[in-house]
Amino acid sequence: MDAPIDLIEAFDPRRGEGLVAFVGSGPSCSAGLPSWPELLRQIAAELNLENDVEGYLSRGEFLQVAQFLAEERSEAEIRERVARRIRQAAKSPSAIHELIVRVPFSGIVTTNYDLLLTDADQSRRFNLPITHESTGLRDQLQRHFLLHLHGHVNEPGSIVLTRDGYDHIQIANDRVRRFLSAVFQNFAVLFIGFGFADPHIDDLLREFKDLEVMAESSVFAIVPSPFPPDPVRDRNLKFRHINAVYVPANKDHGVTEIIDWLEGFRKALERISDSHLNCVRSLRPDLEAQLFGLLKSDTYLANLPSILSVLPNRPDLRNLARIGINAPSIRDLFGKLALSELRSILVDLHKIKPDPVLEDALSCLPMNE
Repeated sequence: MDAPIDLIEAFDPRRGEGLVAFVGSGPSCSAGLPSWPELLRQIAAELNLENDVEGYLSRGEFLQVAQFLAEERSEAEIRERVARRIRQAAKSPSAIHELIVRVPFSGIVTTNYDLLLTDADQSRRFNLPITHESTGLRDQLQRHFLLHLHGHVNEPGSIVLTRDGYDHIQIANDRVRRFLSAVFQNFAVLFIGFGFADPHIDDLLREFKDLEVMAESSVFAIVPSPFPPDPVRDRNLKFRHINAVYVPANKDHGVTEIIDWLEGFRKALERISDSHLNCVRSLRPDLEAQLFGLLKSDTYLANLPSILSVLPNRPDLRNLARIGINAPSIRDLFGKLALSELRSILVDLHKIKPDPVLEDALSCLPMNE
């Protein structure tokens, strides 16, 4: 699995922090929940208003439909109906939900009303879900937060449906914008299951881009796509400073590929974190110095890139191999390699050219993980 190197390097392996997931409706739809237009269609049918809204739904004018339903009845009633429908449909988290809560994200922002991410978080790594109405939002940045930006079903009054609700978050409720601004300033953000058709999120992204809150290489999105990707869509994403991570969109709309990518991403971050905790620098200082002197010699230095490029779950080392390794970078490498990984490298180098220093190091290194 290859991930953008800027995304990998934003992860701090010492603290297990640096990344935030921004989760759209994709994982919930794969768990069997209705999409937003399907949900609106179901509620309109309950109210015998389906004929009035069908044309708008077919044109993708979902906000107008939600506004219409809220005005025909009341916003409170439609919120309750939305919450009830989702509670009835929500059975168990999808595989994507399960993986998201296992990746070492510092926090999660989601536009979904359901609580499947919390259900998936069996280890309770993340705090209880919060909404735009929660107090002390700023304090949550220092914790493993789970923000339901548009509310959730356990608090139907927090559910955002209409333009007035979106405007409240965007304009009146400034602390939400400040919280999100701090997220985009301080973390790398990975969008998962997001179609970028939400006007509220699009407004926020354009604002953050204009204010230079978002760096050009700090916001990423997993995007199922045919190959080659649609150039218009790709350019629109780049214009908003969103770096697409394309995965194939097969019969299940890319669900399988997203699962595979997230699992590889999780393994890579865990491998990187474990390697920093148990790195080469825990060797005897004299042996480390001898290895440094040996590996910077021409024969071994020339063979390091090809050996590093095949280490499992280390996209960071594959990138290092691509850009090239010189003598000074070996010091940095010693801070990234686990002892078991060093053993694998030294075994390969010993096959190329045996040396007593290699043999001494191999006798000190663990055989297994």
